[in-house]
Amino acid sequence: MNTAVPAPLLFVTVLAFLAGAGCVAPAPETQIAERIASIRAAILAERVDGIFEFGTPDWQFIAPDGKRFDRAAYRARTVQMFAGIEIESLETKVDSIKARDGRAEVRITQTMVRTETDASGARRRWRARYQESQEWVLTPARGWLVVSVRVFNPQREELPAS
Repeated sequence: MNTAVPAPLLFVTVLAFLAGAGCVAPAPETQIAERIASIRAAILAERVDGIFEFGTPDWQFIAPDGKRFDRAAYRARTVQMFAGIEIESLETKVDSIKARDGRAEVRITQTMVRTETDASGARRRWRARYQESQEWVLTPARGWLVVSVRVFNPQREELPAS
């Protein structure tokens, strides 16, 4: 019995294997963490559209009081917020990423130091710390995308002026 593989067939098989190896998606934890870093950079740059770059069309934000904002409402809220603050720093810590069957539950903790201007024009410096529970979904075309963000356990501490 001849077990030799003809050279052209062997070549095509190797090419198919190598082509498939290049298409391996990154681990969920890697891609999600990279996208969270990109969202953090967008917040620091006050680039509102960058916050939604990796969001699904039906993306939503749930405030600590349970109020829900769709993409358009949250965008308007964020534009208004950015107009009244100066961000000094933003620390984002990924607490956990649990991915399974094309869905992921993500927990992060963010700490932002910012100066806010209130309605009277007074400027006050704050440290805001909050946690987020995020739902992500794996899409065929774009990889991991955020479906929803729920903020909980918000804390604010007034800081001395810098």
